[in-house]
Amino acid sequence: MTGQISEDGNWIWNGSEWVPITDENHPISSPQNESSSDYFGKIRLGLLTISLILCFIAVTGNSWMTVTEDGETGNFSLNKVSVSGYGSFDYDEFCGGGGVDEQYCSLGTVGLFATTMLWLAIIIGAVTIITYLFDIVDKVPERTRFAFSWGAGALMLIGTLGWVLAKPDFQEFSPTVGLSFWLGLIAGLLALSGEIVNTFFAKQDA
Repeated sequence: MTGQISEDGNWIWNGSEWVPITDENHPISSPQNESSSDYFGKIRLGLLTISLILCFIAVTGNSWMTVTEDGETGNFSLNKVSVSGYGSFDYDEFCGGGGVDEQYCSLGTVGLFATTMLWLAIIIGAVTIITYLFDIVDKVPERTRFAFSWGAGALMLIGTLGWVLAKPDFQEFSPTVGLSFWLGLIAGLLALSGEIVNTFFAKQDA
């Protein structure tokens, strides 16, 4: 077979005879390219890991939205509101009350959507990291690998941006988005940035 290398590694079969191996007839892969590919892969996993940590902090955080009125501070999480001096209340408690209560109820529905998207992102990202750490990524179908690779960051952004766009507007006060929202947004951007680095920059460097 043409290109076959001898057992001692010094000769190569050119189709008619054995000839000594040289850089011309058997180019050696560049260690620099291999190390660069590994380097970009580590950057990707590092960014994905950081994004998962930030996403976990965001989905469990209580400052997706904040408001201060008459010396009282309200912190809105994805499933409840906490008011200083009054305690915490699940959004479900407001459903059926009409008026402002319905806005809180709607906020709970939007929060459930965001919570679902963010937890799915965390699970997908964790599975992606595990497949690379245990070197079983080649056993995963290519389409599944592609969906998981880009899915984590995409779901983070869908959940975060979907929440801020779909949340009801409270007329009685003017709440502002809080730290938890920004952490979720940054998490999604970091996850996608890792995929961009690994997909495009690594290929250009190869």
